[in-house]
Amino acid sequence: MSAILFVTALRSFSLLFISARILKPEEFGALAIIIGLCGLFHGLASIPSSDTITTFVPQNTESKKSPTTSAILFLSFCGSLGISIFISVLLVVCALAGKHLVNLEQSHILALLVYNLVHICLATQFDSWSILRLVKHLHLALAAALAGLLVQTAALCFVYQWSDNLLHVTLAVLAGAVVSGGGQLSAVLWLSRNGTLPEISGRQVLALPKNIFRFHLLGFIQLKVQTLHEYLPVILLGGLVGSIQAGIYHGARQIINLLLFPLYPISQSIYTEYSKRWQANGSFGRFPWTVSLLLTGLMTCGVGLLFLLFPWVIRIVLGPDYENVSGPLLALLPGAWLFACVSLLHPLPLAMGQRRPMLKWNMMALTMQLFILFLLLPRYQAVGAALAYSTFHLVLTAMVIFFAITSLPRQKSGSVQRAP
Repeated sequence: MSAILFVTALRSFSLLFISARILKPEEFGALAIIIGLCGLFHGLASIPSSDTITTFVPQNTESKKSPTTSAILFLSFCGSLGISIFISVLLVVCALAGKHLVNLEQSHILALLVYNLVHICLATQFDSWSILRLVKHLHLALAAALAGLLVQTAALCFVYQWSDNLLHVTLAVLAGAVVSGGGQLSAVLWLSRNGTLPEISGRQVLALPKNIFRFHLLGFIQLKVQTLHEYLPVILLGGLVGSIQAGIYHGARQIINLLLFPLYPISQSIYTEYSKRWQANGSFGRFPWTVSLLLTGLMTCGVGLLFLLFPWVIRIVLGPDYENVSGPLLALLPGAWLFACVSLLHPLPLAMGQRRPMLKWNMMALTMQLFILFLLLPRYQAVGAALAYSTFHLVLTAMVIFFAITSLPRQKSGSVQRAP
């Protein structure tokens, strides 16, 4: 899984690194708005069904023909793909009707429609990863992801040599997404046909236990909060201030994402370990605190290095035309450090089969972020959006630590509670 996440991060980095050199700042900002709009629409409608697979499918792996597993796979894959197609149509209508609200020109609308197809191609990506990992065929997902990276990078290099058009940049991203997403979904369907996976069937969907549906639904709500946190600032910047400020904030956020990249493979591995410990013993022991303290030390060094070297990092990643990214980047650093400190405590409720605590934490943090966003955005622009990001993680960190301190000591061996 770490290798796949690394390849995915490289795909994002290649888009950031090459597009910042192909496009002018105004066009780079338009790309940021396009990414934000597509991410917002698809994120508000999608369901994090990969969490459902990771949490509930392992309970049925003893029987490869389990009807429960078949129904969970159908609910996850078909739900993800169907929702993505529906939202794509909705986004097309909204883009044509309200392009002036987010400062997109007519020439950018076609690029928006092309990038919209990227989300359809990658709609089942996380579901594919989860199920291929469970049946120990993750190398197929890695091969598809690596092929997608190579195709996208080659296409972007071609655009760099022969064009400076935003539409051509989005077409290059689409080429990589077709190879990556299509290859991973094909691997899942092939394994289902040859019997390695259960048949992906919807015949037993209505017979699934209520706790699985509840977990799925609460995951849907929680993802809406995370989507607003991730994409709303850049869209508001584009609509209220202009595309250049949207591009500045987007560039700073992408550098922070590169810094935080090591957290994602670590978190996935820890989440799996939490689930195993909870299902076996109904307790986590001191393990969450130990790994969190180790990661806090590691990420403190990373944040400190970025603080010292940020002018050179900006020049290397984005190029010489984006020196004004430094202000938002420095404002993002406290939030990034707070997120890193408690990131390995976030999956604890999920491993217990609960989503409600995470939903409450994220809603409280989002409320504070929106308040700061609307308060500071008109005056401080991209820096104000970055300060709102750090506020979100300040509130979220406080909630996570409070839950860990008050709830974990009360968990006793054998007291498995799965109600969300």
